[in-house]
Amino acid sequence: MSLSTDGNEPQGTEPQGTEPQGTEPQGTEPQGDQQSNQQNSQSQPQGQQSSDGDQGQPERTAPKAADYKLPEGAPDVREWAAANDMTQEQLDASLSQFGKVMQETTEAQAQNLRQMGEQHLQKWGDEAKYNLNLAKQALSANDPDGSLKQALNESGYGNHPAVLEFMFKVGKSMEEGGFIKSNIKAPQGNKSAAQVLFGNTHPSA
Repeated sequence: MSLSTDGNEPQGTEPQGTEPQGTEPQGTEPQGDQQSNQQNSQSQPQGQQSSDGDQGQPERTAPKAADYKLPEGAPDVREWAAANDMTQEQLDASLSQFGKVMQETTEAQAQNLRQMGEQHLQKWGDEAKYNLNLAKQALSANDPDGSLKQALNESGYGNHPAVLEFMFKVGKSMEEGGFIKSNIKAPQGNKSAAQVLFGNTHPSA
């Protein structure tokens, strides 16, 4: 049974709008405190991000000397790489660059030796083909397995004037002793000491 249905309760007796409006003070917090709080709220997440970022990066450790991998034929520089705290990638890049420099140096040296050899042949003049043939025969006679010839060709020192002159003198001595005979006739008027003594009857003739 509702109390409002008996008709005895006066209607509209409760005052309306008696609560004062706007009695709670607004904006009473000092402005300095507000700014400080804003700065703290902004700076705190940044500090947390920095701390989290440092923790997220793993500490880099260089391999031990024995753990480095070297390409075939490369010098053993593992101790050097470990002493300089290098990664495998850094070592690979260093060896690649070193190989390029060495190749360029070797090619330049071989070119220089070829030029020196050509100049020495010009110095021999008309006897160049004859002298060179004797030098080659002397090399073949004293290098049966061809290992010395291979080393001279690979290094380019087969063109060095000192090597050419030395092998020619060996060949000349062997020709005079009858051990080898040049496939190219000596220039006219160029006779060996044996030919001067024994004429064309000597085996070297």
